[in-house]
Amino acid sequence: MERELFTGMTPKSKTMMQPEITYKATAADLREILLEPLRREVVAEYKAHFNQRIVDVEIVALIHDVSVQTVRSYAKAGDIPTEPRLDTAPFKFRLGNALEFDFKALRKQAILKR
Repeated sequence: MERELFTGMTPKSKTMMQPEITYKATAADLREILLEPLRREVVAEYKAHFNQRIVDVEIVALIHDVSVQTVRSYAKAGDIPTEPRLDTAPFKFRLGNALEFDFKALRKQAILKR
């Protein structure tokens, strides 16, 4: 964002003049400055709410339109966070985390590792 000084003066009172500062900003700059902090706050609030819910592999698979086996494979590999469990217990996930899983990105990473 560029800062541009305005050469004119604006009256603050009848006896005193104050310099005026004008900023050039694009729509993207305004979104970043005004909306991004609000978005982060809202996302954090909703994530905290959703993280109180525990879901199983089937629900995660439904949310992301992937197979149950895909979810299990990534969980077993440690690529997606799971709740602590016994070795034989099924995988469980916090819903707030599960909503943020990006299986397309995980697949790309798996392809690059080969």
